[in-house]
Amino acid sequence: MFAADELTFTGGLITDAVRAAGVEGDGLTPPAGVGIWPGATNLVTQSIPGATAGTGVTLAGAAEATLTKGADAAAPFQASSTDVWLLDNSAGATDATVDFAGNATAAAHTGSAWARAIVGSPTVSIEGGGTPTVIAVSAAYARYSQSRTATAGDNLRITAPAGAVVRFTAGQLETGSIATPFIVTDGGTASRVDGRVQQTTAGLFTSTQGWVYARLKYPQASTGMPAAAEAYVFSWRTDNNNRIGFSYFGGSQRWQATKLASGAGTGLNSNATFAANTGASTLLAWTATHLRFSADGAAFTQVANTSAPTVPASVDIGNFANLAQMDGNVLWYVTGSGVVTDADSAALNAFGDTPPTPAALKSSLSMQAQPTSLWQAVDNTFTRIL
Repeated sequence: MFAADELTFTGGLITDAVRAAGVEGDGLTPPAGVGIWPGATNLVTQSIPGATAGTGVTLAGAAEATLTKGADAAAPFQASSTDVWLLDNSAGATDATVDFAGNATAAAHTGSAWARAIVGSPTVSIEGGGTPTVIAVSAAYARYSQSRTATAGDNLRITAPAGAVVRFTAGQLETGSIATPFIVTDGGTASRVDGRVQQTTAGLFTSTQGWVYARLKYPQASTGMPAAAEAYVFSWRTDNNNRIGFSYFGGSQRWQATKLASGAGTGLNSNATFAANTGASTLLAWTATHLRFSADGAAFTQVANTSAPTVPASVDIGNFANLAQMDGNVLWYVTGSGVVTDADSAALNAFGDTPPTPAALKSSLSMQAQPTSLWQAVDNTFTRIL
């Protein structure tokens, strides 16, 4: 039997409804899961073309270069603006630059824009420092970004070398080392608040027996994950000393799983890498005596762990306690109350990025796995498997 239930959604989650609105977000085509990101502020005050081509941006460099705006049906976020900027330096002998209004502080920042080169090798950067990111010649727009420690007052910059032509829109300058989904601005800065997804645990699993599976997709490769932060996928915690969960630690390129009671309990690590925009499978399981983890359908690794933490009545998916967001998309998510096998992990991984139906999920797993819920990550509804 199957029954409908709901997750608790709060904050600036990127859902298919956000994508369909076409104003801001990650630019993906639905269905694309639910993006769970930390809050951010777009420091660029005019991220889309304004009343004139020069609104909120400054053209400098080659005297021959021109900056205009015009409609482009191929551009993203058409509901925020059907126009894009066109920086044409085809007749120039030196670089032409366009700086967006909106200043960085002396801290780690990421600058980004959605763009496509018409000819040449234009770049996106923060004030031209570091190694600017080259924008590819293409008929399709893509997001290009650069992360670096900025100098106070630095701006987001598009550079067209001599002979280059580039179209661009959706400029964003934000603190941090990754490009979060686009936040539209039109005359001032704008912000998105922390995203949070919660699920009540009654009837799903217990602190001594259960498992969770998540199919994930990150817009950055594992090598681009923040090195000093843990991106949480699942967290069931009262405090740091009483918790079950797992996260990806970019600094060591590994999944980290934990089960602690009163601060005691051996965890485990699972080395793993992934490419940008490529689905990754993660499966955490625990019993009264062990903690187990499987990545991408591989055989479980496990450690002895007899901890039985005191935990609350709900879990966080894609963050912990509204912190340490996963910085990517959950494509689908499953819970269970039984014992999963290596074959079960392989069966879950075989579904790939497309969520199964509840019936297909249940029939693919062994009897002892006992799946209890399926979230297909379209909205906040999920299915209880009774």
